[in-house]
Amino acid sequence: MRPTRLPALLMSFLLAGWLCQGCAVSPEKPTPPSGASAGSPGRGAPPAPVAAEGSKGSPLEDSYALLGSLWNSYDAGREIDTADVFRITELLPQSTYSWTISGLAALRRGETTGAVEDLKRAASLDPANEISLTVLGQIALESGDLTAADRYFFQAYEAAKTPAAANRLALLRMRGGYLESARDILSETLAAHPADVMTRNNLSVALEMMGSSSEAIRLLSGGKLASRELLHTRALLLLKEGRPQEASMDLEAATEEGHDFTTWLLLGATDLQRGNVASAEGKFLRAVEASPDRHEGYLNLGLALRRQGKFSEARRVYEKGIERAPHPDLHLNLGVLLELYRGEPDSALVQYQAYVEEEGPGSQRVKGWIEYLKGVVYNR
Repeated sequence: MRPTRLPALLMSFLLAGWLCQGCAVSPEKPTPPSGASAGSPGRGAPPAPVAAEGSKGSPLEDSYALLGSLWNSYDAGREIDTADVFRITELLPQSTYSWTISGLAALRRGETTGAVEDLKRAASLDPANEISLTVLGQIALESGDLTAADRYFFQAYEAAKTPAAANRLALLRMRGGYLESARDILSETLAAHPADVMTRNNLSVALEMMGSSSEAIRLLSGGKLASRELLHTRALLLLKEGRPQEASMDLEAATEEGHDFTTWLLLGATDLQRGNVASAEGKFLRAVEASPDRHEGYLNLGLALRRQGKFSEARRVYEKGIERAPHPDLHLNLGVLLELYRGEPDSALVQYQAYVEEEGPGSQRVKGWIEYLKGVVYNR
């Protein structure tokens, strides 16, 4: 029996990729919070003590001046002298800042093991050192140790209670399926920071993932939504509920700031839902032109072309997408096009195999298609 095909991946960025960007702080360029005093283990980069005019700086003042210089160099992306880093940990061995900058410098050099050791030492000197905890969590996340990442992000959240720390932890828990925990963290944070766009956006996504689309839309419907991100998210949720007219109103408001990739993509999706396929094609083309490195544009442009019977054009779009913005879903949709609309099972087989090799989310099901097509191709 012929395997059932997955539906076309319209708006493949839905929710999984829709969470506010920038929530997870990159260990490459953390921003130290401000407000620490030179003599206390605060949470940010230490200011250097200021000597009286005309006086010679003391050794302690010179040490803090060096530490401040290292932080400034790191923040500006300049190369940090390894000898200076070693020197500051000798001059200020009990300073959480010394070991933090040492760990960050090591990480920038690609010395992950040494970076982890230094950052752990910094966190042991100050359990409220949000930067060290955050970067340790990011390292664990990138290595696939989600348990350790959650532990470090939770410690950073408890230490700082900032929207960034809360969203970082919540996003990780959403990824792991702990939606109620993520919702509670974001709800508490939004109550304390009602104007924070990132928190409101991600809480609405968490609610939608829990099956509470109406509640998510209500969360985004209070007062005038000045943020383009929130307008985009509400439009997306309205489209998921089959309400393109209301979604278009949000998109009109979002375009007051001009058209960007996401706006074009959502405008195209609105047209597609209304049955205006030719108009959707034009919007998706503009999305591709706005961000040629985003696979979603090629994916949806190919879909609009396919629905109009423009199979050769759709094929070229998918192939161009694979070249410029590689993604498993492009292989999957190209494979479906080749098999079902072009009658090329051998070429489709190559695309399905590429999808599985790139670990697309539906790989287990696609493996069944591969076995089916092998029988078709090799038994002709």
